[in-house]
Amino acid sequence: MSISVAILGECMLELSNEESSIGNDNNLRKLSFGGDTLNTAIYLSRHDIDVSYVSALGLDSNSNWLIKNWEREGIDCSLVKRTPGLLPGLYMIDIDDKGERSFMYWRSSSAAREFFNNKALIEETFLALINFNYIYLSGITLAIMNKETRIILFRLLTNYKTKGGKVIFDSNYRPALWPDVKTAKEAYTDMYRLTNIALPTFEDEKELFSFESEKETVISLTKLGVEEVVIKLGVEGCMFFTNHEFVYIKSNLVDVVDTTAAGDSFNAAYLASRFSGLNQDEACKAGHFLAARVVQTKGAILPKSNLSSLSANSNES
Repeated sequence: MSISVAILGECMLELSNEESSIGNDNNLRKLSFGGDTLNTAIYLSRHDIDVSYVSALGLDSNSNWLIKNWEREGIDCSLVKRTPGLLPGLYMIDIDDKGERSFMYWRSSSAAREFFNNKALIEETFLALINFNYIYLSGITLAIMNKETRIILFRLLTNYKTKGGKVIFDSNYRPALWPDVKTAKEAYTDMYRLTNIALPTFEDEKELFSFESEKETVISLTKLGVEEVVIKLGVEGCMFFTNHEFVYIKSNLVDVVDTTAAGDSFNAAYLASRFSGLNQDEACKAGHFLAARVVQTKGAILPKSNLSSLSANSNES
C-alpha cells in the first residue's frame, strides 16, 4: 500500500539576486518560488511518496505558474484553494559569502494566509484529509494562522489521530511571524502534544524554549507525547533517542553554497526512508545525503538532471 501525506503550508514567490550579463552588480532579480513545506513536498514526491499540498493561491498568472510547476513534480494540487482577488505571498532572499540567508517578506494578505485564517474552510478541508496516512506541517504553518484557527486545527488533528492518522511537525520557528514568545510557546506546546514524528532544529528550540542541549530537547518533547524525535544540529549532523540511548549521526561535510532547504530536504529523505521501513540510523544518513547535495547549489530545489540517485547508499559523500 502506498503512503499518502497531506502537507499544510504556504509557498511564496521568491526573488533572489541574479548575475547581470554585464557584470555581477546584483541589480537583477530572479523569480522562483519557495516555502519550507513545499520544498519537503517536492522532495517527498521525488521519493515516490503520494503527496497532496494543502494551501491557497489566487487566479492570477503567477498562481497558475506555481500550480503548473508543482504538478510537474507529481504533487496533487486538488486541495489548493483558488481564491479570486488574492495573490501568492512574496519574499526576497539575500545570501552572504557563507551561504547563510536573510529575508524580506510581503505575505500579510496572501491567499494562503487568508485561507489558514478562515474557520469554515479549515473545517471543510479537513474532511478531505481524514484518509491520509500522515499530515505534515511546520511552525510557519502555525504562525500564519490566528489563535482561533489554531484551536480549530488542534481539534481537527485530535480527531484525525483518533481515526489512525499520524502527525509530523517541523518546528521551523521564525520569531518575526509571531506576536510574542508566549503565544509561540503555547502554540508549539499544544502542537507537540499532537505530534507523532517531530523534526525540529535545535537552534530553533533553544531560541523558543531556552533548552540548553539537544538531549534536554528530546526529553522534553518525549514527555509531551512525541513518539519519534530527530533533532537537526546543522553542520554537526543530527541526534535521536532510541533503546535508552542518544545516537548522533554526523552530516556530510561539503562546500556550502546556499543553505536554503537543507532542513526541508533532510526531512523528506528521512521520512521517505522511514516509510520504506529503514531504521532511524539509516534514515538520518539518507537525510544528510540529500541535504548535502542541496546545499552545494543555489536555490531550494535541485534540478532533476542532478539527481542520479536520492539514496544515501551511493558512493558519493
